[in-house]
Amino acid sequence: MVFMWLTKAEILMKKKNKCSPEEASEAISLAEAAMDLAKQIFGEKTFITNQAMLIYAMALTKDPTKVKESQKMFQKAEKLFTIINNEISFREGCNLLFNMLLHYNFMLNDFTATKD
Repeated sequence: MVFMWLTKAEILMKKKNKCSPEEASEAISLAEAAMDLAKQIFGEKTFITNQAMLIYAMALTKDPTKVKESQKMFQKAEKLFTIINNEISFREGCNLLFNMLLHYNFMLNDFTATKD
């Protein structure tokens, strides 16, 4: 369910980078539900929960009244990158943190039409 909700939220947000207010509201609701479910199932310090947080933060940007809330969620998700990376025992020998940041940048390019 987490993956299906996140995928549907992404599809709604990617509609020519302009989704209707109804689609934005649905994307926000789906992403929030997916984030909450991911936290319940997998815990706070996991990649899937972090991914759900990022998609939720991006969904919030589609509603001009929720920009401050989205900024807080982005900051929380960005801080989680380091926490997740530090949880793995072989972090010195892998590029997890770099790959998470790279994936995040690709996601931002997919979901936004402006640098803001």
